[in-house]
Amino acid sequence: MIDYKYQETKYYCGDFLDVDIYPVFKKQKSRSGRYRPTSEVQAKLNENNSVKRLERLLHCNFTTTDYALHLTYADEHLPHDTETAQKDIQKFLRRVRRWYKAQGKELKYVCVTEKGKRSERIHHHLVINGGVNRSELETFWKLGYANSKRLQFTKNGISGLANYITKQPLLFKRWSSSKNLKKPIIKTNKNKYSKRKAREIFEFHLSNEQIERFYPNYFIAEVQPMINAVNGGYYTHIRLYKKNTKLIL
Repeated sequence: MIDYKYQETKYYCGDFLDVDIYPVFKKQKSRSGRYRPTSEVQAKLNENNSVKRLERLLHCNFTTTDYALHLTYADEHLPHDTETAQKDIQKFLRRVRRWYKAQGKELKYVCVTEKGKRSERIHHHLVINGGVNRSELETFWKLGYANSKRLQFTKNGISGLANYITKQPLLFKRWSSSKNLKKPIIKTNKNKYSKRKAREIFEFHLSNEQIERFYPNYFIAEVQPMINAVNGGYYTHIRLYKKNTKLIL
């Protein structure tokens, strides 16, 4: 019999709260690794967790006063390699940083550089703090087309944007960011849920209203369950938002 308990980890990210409920297994004497997550399950977990880390970073640092900025290349300026593309975005950020500083503002950003799946054209996505003229901001990109718009938050925050800007093969590391960004506040409870309660949440035997009782002052945006067929563990991700959060939907 597999011996484990369920742990709860909460990530406080501005107006949003992410909760992960997952089994913690006791170390087995056997070295066979029999009860470790399968490679397929682990790969999916790693991918989901990477996007969630980006979502949390965005929710901690950006609001409806900030911008999503998308930068594409004109044909004559298409970079021939990733090193050139990296230099291009670094030059752009240096120009923008000087401009922000001249206006008494500190630049905050998250940047993702990716290559189109079909076209293979390199382009850049940024989430950047606002309070500046958007039209003027776009002029600092000298190599093609720039388009910016205010961030719009649903009950899932801007998780849709995080998924959109990471949908294609990424260049460099998964994302880069300015060093002045806030990190989520993380709190862990090793004995919050019994196996029975974790299963009830996973199988939706508990209503949203019942789950919300565990998280006062928050509403549930979504519940994402996943099961490991090998060890029988239930992995559940819950996203919540504060009751007074202003949303577009």
